[in-house]
Amino acid sequence: MPDKDGFMPMAESGHGILELEKAELARELAAARKQIETERKKYKALFNCAPVPCLALDPEGRIVEANKPAAVFSGYAPDELLGRGAEEFITEADRRKFSAAFAAALNKSYLENIETAFVIKKGSERNIILNFSSIKGETGGVERIHCAFIDVTERKAAETGLKKNLRLYNFLAQINLAAAKIKDSEQLLSQICEIAVNNGGFKMAWAGIPDKDVGRIIPFYSAGTVRGYLDSLKIDMEGATSKGPTGTAAATGEIRTCPDIANDPAMFPWRARALERGYRSSAAIPLLENGKLAAVLSIYSSETFFFTSEEIKLLSEIQASVSLALAAIASEKKRSETQAALARTAGHLTRVMEAAPVILFTLRYVNGRFIPEWISGNTQGLLGYEPVEMLQPGWRENNIHPLDVSRVEAGKKDLLEKGSLSQDFRVKKKNGGYLWIHSQLKVASKSEGEVAGSWIDITPLKESEEYFQELFDKAPVGYQSLDSDGKILTVNKTWETTFGYSAAEIRGRYLWDFMTPGNREHCREAFRKCMADGTVDGIKTEITRKDGTKRNLSFNGCVAYNRDGSFRQLNCVFADLTGQVRASQ
Repeated sequence: MPDKDGFMPMAESGHGILELEKAELARELAAARKQIETERKKYKALFNCAPVPCLALDPEGRIVEANKPAAVFSGYAPDELLGRGAEEFITEADRRKFSAAFAAALNKSYLENIETAFVIKKGSERNIILNFSSIKGETGGVERIHCAFIDVTERKAAETGLKKNLRLYNFLAQINLAAAKIKDSEQLLSQICEIAVNNGGFKMAWAGIPDKDVGRIIPFYSAGTVRGYLDSLKIDMEGATSKGPTGTAAATGEIRTCPDIANDPAMFPWRARALERGYRSSAAIPLLENGKLAAVLSIYSSETFFFTSEEIKLLSEIQASVSLALAAIASEKKRSETQAALARTAGHLTRVMEAAPVILFTLRYVNGRFIPEWISGNTQGLLGYEPVEMLQPGWRENNIHPLDVSRVEAGKKDLLEKGSLSQDFRVKKKNGGYLWIHSQLKVASKSEGEVAGSWIDITPLKESEEYFQELFDKAPVGYQSLDSDGKILTVNKTWETTFGYSAAEIRGRYLWDFMTPGNREHCREAFRKCMADGTVDGIKTEITRKDGTKRNLSFNGCVAYNRDGSFRQLNCVFADLTGQVRASQ
């Protein structure tokens, strides 16, 4: 009790203060508990209302809480999740990574962006990204690990698809580049195999050529993980080993795929060896050359069901690009071979023409004149002129013999209408001498005024003709040639002297016109006999000369025939018997 002055005794005063402190502490503790409960309720509300799946794990990794999105995502009810280790829901391939991340989270307050795969209740896998945050208890140790994650399965699939498409389009781009640059089909097919592996990301690629003789697709080029796969590969054009993608593509001309090598019955002959090398799906692309099978490109992926409709569409573009390139290469090869053949022919022709005695040329009719356009290269050996000299304006007119030039030019006036022209004339050589030339011109195109021509050296022939004409004219016996009617064609000088007529006066007249009247029928009968038998000998007759005097002649004749056996002319010679007859008389 307080004393009379109002002071409490010491012992009682200390006890009161202690009670006050206890009361204050109790109030603070109650307030703290209330605040903690409030925070716990807030956390619970936030945990349960979080828009992403959240799990609360104890330090051993067991699930102690799971919010509604986590239950919906996993397919499990919340009570099915509680008490189970979180690691159970991670794919076996990712468990070690998850355990390492969880252990790291125990020592850190926050750990984010852990990518792993979660197995939901249906058994399928979902790709998730985890964020860990640790919550410490009153003792300072980690009491809980909060695990929030988001489902990135669709995004990851889209990223994977995008990467796949980028890889395949890069594959297509490199194929197009190779098809545009490479001009050899073998090199192109080899390069395509390399591109398929290096740019397309395929496990293996090979290109085969159809061999009709053996009825098989023969592998020629390859790249990637081959490991002897092609050494004993047998793909027939017909039969049991023609039913796989490559054989079917070759037979139909269409792209064929095998989505799952392990379970496709058509792949039975090659399945074991393919799976050993990691081939899981394949595609065969027939490559055409002008519509005909030229090769088959076979590509293999390490993924099953790799070739979707989008990939097949892209393979169709590759097929079109490479087929077009193969057709272009074949066309260029054929053109080159044709050019080479033409070059060889031109070379042969040039050598033949250089050795031949014939000069070939073309003329063009322009403004009333024939202008030389081209001339063969053998002119120097014949005339001494280079072709370029003979193509100069006025060369022909200046080098044709003055006595022949007017006749030659006159003959060409009607050339385009007549269509052809043959002439003999003299041309001056570069050394000043002259050659006799037989010229033949033929209109190649009247509308274009184009004429083809040739010159042949006939100098030896002309010299022989002149020599023969001299012998003919100076022969001591008379000569005449007759046509099939008995009309005179030609006579020699002795004939003219004997009959007293010039050749011009008697050409076209009957021989018996010059006989005395009593001998004319005898002469006609001898002519008919010669035409029938081919010869006549010793026909004696009397003629009347131009001056009216008479001469006694003896004729011998024979028929000359053409190569085809037809009649050409009757050749006759005669001897003048006048002196003998008069002497005998």
